[in-house]
Amino acid sequence: MLFRTYQGANSVNSLNALTVVLLLFLLPLTTTAVSCASVLLQTIATRWDSLGSAYQSEICARGCEPVMSTWDDWTYTNAFLPLIDTMATEMSLSDNFKSTFTRIGQDIAISTKNECSALLSPGQHFCTAGNTSAGDKLAQWNWCFKKQAAKQATKNAFTMLRLVSSEICKGEKYKYLEDDKLWMEVLPEYMRRYADTCQLPPPAKEEEEVKDEL
Repeated sequence: MLFRTYQGANSVNSLNALTVVLLLFLLPLTTTAVSCASVLLQTIATRWDSLGSAYQSEICARGCEPVMSTWDDWTYTNAFLPLIDTMATEMSLSDNFKSTFTRIGQDIAISTKNECSALLSPGQHFCTAGNTSAGDKLAQWNWCFKKQAAKQATKNAFTMLRLVSSEICKGEKYKYLEDDKLWMEVLPEYMRRYADTCQLPPPAKEEEEVKDEL
């Protein structure tokens, strides 16, 4: 339940804002598209916890210390772009879809870096835990990220409407997004790849016991 612990009301409001935006996109569509919309909204509403748990077990538990610059240093090239390619292949999406959602993803990343960088004090990282929800940096980042994603979704409303309705909601392509394989295998695998290459902190040195000589 990682992502439901920090600023509960605000986090829910941010998620609801993104959900409402997508719902408004899909209201004018056909019955098939309504089924598609239901899947997309359900996915957004239910998958955050599984990603948070995977991040904790695959990255934080292995001693990694991801920070804002990790997006530019590793995630964008080694996870985000390959994920877009995988989704485009699995759902037979166009090159225009890929390029557009790559741009939107970058816009979300830039907005997140600009608005959320202050969450980390010097020496802190996203795996920094605390005794209170306010000290849980991963939960804080997730809350801030969802706010920025909602803003960008609103900003790109018409573009997303056109692409989602004409491509993701065409036929049964959207069902890939509700498949457990995407959320429980594909995404955690990218986390493992990062954990295999991240720079781990040096091991803590044990203090030598000083024995008084009598």
